Amino acid sequence: MAKHVIWCGPVSAAQRAGATVAGAAEHFVSCTGAECRAKGEALGERDGRHLPALLRQLGIDIDEPDLELYVGAFSAGGSLVKVLLRHADDRALVRGVLLADATYELAGVDSRPAASPSLVEYAAEAFERGDRFFLATASANANNYQGQAQPSGADTLERIVYDLETRLGRPPVTSNYVEHVDDLQVRHVWSFARNVQLVDLGSAYRHEEHATKIAPRLWPALLQPWIEDPGRPGLSTEQHAEDEDGSGLGGILFGCLAVVAAAILGAAAMRRRPDF
Repeated sequence: MAKHVIWCGPVSAAQRAGATVAGAAEHFVSCTGAECRAKGEALGERDGRHLPALLRQLGIDIDEPDLELYVGAFSAGGSLVKVLLRHADDRALVRGVLLADATYELAGVDSRPAASPSLVEYAAEAFERGDRFFLATASANANNYQGQAQPSGADTLERIVYDLETRLGRPPVTSNYVEHVDDLQVRHVWSFARNVQLVDLGSAYRHEEHATKIAPRLWPALLQPWIEDPGRPGLSTEQHAEDEDGSGLGGILFGCLAVVAAAILGAAAMRRRPDF
């Protein structure tokens, strides 16, 4: 099986050591600032696709049997990834997208973060199909662009959560911890499924630490186990449905035990739909 990890943005192999996939060949597309989106746009072809041109540049055979692509991005590298994921055929080629404080968008006319439709669509398809993986972390650190204050990564992450919830027609499960990752200072986690999670780390970590410290912990803790066993029990579409109609285990216990009912209501109170 041919596995490839492509990292985009101002990040090197040494900086994000450990944030990879076992047995994968690694590739780096270096860029900073507005250059990242421009690099993505320059890859455009007549059919509207961008990924095939990048794969040719990296020497990756798009027709290679059992090709598996995993795309990581740090900082402005996320802008390049957003371009790569615009076309449905390109999204279908990428098995995993992991963003390390790389969701940034400038403010729209209403001063709220602009939308990230390709990321929303990729995450929605990952949820619906179950054969892709989406993970994004974000910080609340200040984002200044050309001397003007712009939405932070955390602000943009909330916009993505809102749009994804709208696209799927269901809310995520929320918490303040990342499963299987101890001692991580988390402000908020939105889990749509085991393979679709968005993590707001607030101001606990510097911008660059999302690539140098956080990604090297999350890739092996969350992505690698999913690759090895994507069907392992986790938050699933079926479990969401059971929770909604009360027919699952949670529903049964709700009716039997008052203490469990209180816990469920408490968890429901934690759910938050960003007001966009």
